[in-house]
Amino acid sequence: MGSVKVQSTRLDLPDDAEEVYAYFEANGYGDGHPVIPPTVERVERFLEAGDQSPDTEIAVLDPGKGVATIEKIAINAVMAGCLPAHMDVIIAALEAQASFPKQGTVMTTAHSLSPLIVVNGPIAKELGIGSGAGGSAVSWRANAAIARAVRLCLINIAGIPGSTDCNTFVWLPKYMYCVAENDEENPWEPFAIEKGYSRDDDVVTVFWKEPAHHLEVMWPTTAQELLAAFCDSMCTVASRSSYGEGQVLMGFCPDQAQLCAKGGFSKKDVKRFMFENARKPLRAYGPKAVPHFKLEWQKFYTSSPDTMMPMVGSPDQIEIIVIGGAGPNSLYFPHGYGPFTRKIARHWRKART
Repeated sequence: MGSVKVQSTRLDLPDDAEEVYAYFEANGYGDGHPVIPPTVERVERFLEAGDQSPDTEIAVLDPGKGVATIEKIAINAVMAGCLPAHMDVIIAALEAQASFPKQGTVMTTAHSLSPLIVVNGPIAKELGIGSGAGGSAVSWRANAAIARAVRLCLINIAGIPGSTDCNTFVWLPKYMYCVAENDEENPWEPFAIEKGYSRDDDVVTVFWKEPAHHLEVMWPTTAQELLAAFCDSMCTVASRSSYGEGQVLMGFCPDQAQLCAKGGFSKKDVKRFMFENARKPLRAYGPKAVPHFKLEWQKFYTSSPDTMMPMVGSPDQIEIIVIGGAGPNSLYFPHGYGPFTRKIARHWRKART
């Protein structure tokens, strides 16, 4: 783009990282972690690495109706410790986030929901976005920095912590929920292809999810045994999805995905199995639960205390990704919303530092 100039308000602060950190925290600009000071030089370096104008508007973010421009996004990306090359993923993630009609609701709820960012395509390997294998995703700079940049944009553009962000509990995923699907060991079609994209497309998907539940099931020898164990873990009357609202996500490890695939289970089969078998009897719910079920469930599932209540509204409200590495360990992401998917444009294609 050539030389660009930052137009945002400038703060006259000491050239000291600790003092900048303290100032940002005191004024609600941070997320509790130390930040890279977003100096004019650092932000301009980000802007010059891409081919979009700094005042280009990417999204309007609820609940505060803040306008996320390229420059505003770059400022938060610098603070998060990103590289300029990460900008394309961050921009697409914010576009996906803004496509959610209830984005203001999930930002202000007391429910412990966080944006989970899933990346498919060649860009994941190019940027070093890990799938979770060999350790926690927070040990990779790309995973941690991209997720944190999105979080900081939601803080500084969309709302204010403690005012618009009213979670009863704040969990680690609030800051670092980003993972690449393990396309190479996925026995099924990758998530992005399932949603209509090609294998060469770079795609980002945003889910709003609760913290993941670890599922360690070492004894199954058949797909049916494995999926039955998963269904048992899904069955809880305290889950909001068990009232018919929202959707759930299964993060299969490669070994267990391959066990299912070898047993003749497609993704569609897995979803149907889980919908039909992850159920609780109506008697497990309290007498005042029925009015909270969605109307369809009140009509068809509340005639007898022996009626088995589904844990999700339909098979289509169960999504599946393959992540992680070797071992009998999968993840269940309970109630939430999504998927909100966007193709990643390559405006920062040549940026590597």
